[in-house]
Amino acid sequence: TGAAETEAYVAAQKIDLAMRVLFGAGKLQQLLASQVQGAASMDVAGYVSAYVRAYARRVPDLEYHGPTEGVFAVVTDLAVSSILDRVLDNATERRDPKSPIIVSMAVEKDEAILAVANSGPKIAEDWLRKVFDYGVSTAGHERGQGLFVVRELATMLQGSALAANTDDGVVIAVRLPLAAPPRDSAA
Repeated sequence: TGAAETEAYVAAQKIDLAMRVLFGAGKLQQLLASQVQGAASMDVAGYVSAYVRAYARRVPDLEYHGPTEGVFAVVTDLAVSSILDRVLDNATERRDPKSPIIVSMAVEKDEAILAVANSGPKIAEDWLRKVFDYGVSTAGHERGQGLFVVRELATMLQGSALAANTDDGVVIAVRLPLAAPPRDSAA
């Protein structure tokens, strides 16, 4: 009976963990939904380039590549800040010491692509999609909300998020549909 009790205990622990993850993810999704309320066309290139300049004051070797204005998507500044905070935190923690973190903005067909690349350990191929799941982390227990937040915000903004390995590290990219400039914009 000892083995059966152990199996029952382990099964109960797994169910408990699953319930806590679902509850936590649900509460977090409610909070994230509030971050995209009122989304409107915004110059994401202008916002991201200014954000990176400010963030670079506390994180050395941070670079921005791309346009500094004229790329519009339907977003909120809070959502874009949340995405950048989490991706830059991951890149900073996982990069090779003193290697640059490259934030880039590009336009591809009908999408704005915000990417953050760092040199450092690669993500195992079978983890490239899992890193966006709630509670999943390569950094240890009680972590794993950062990239979940990134994916959820991107999805709520009608976009997507993906992770890919590069020759010398990792890139996290968020794709957002392009939008027309707001009517009051000079761009």
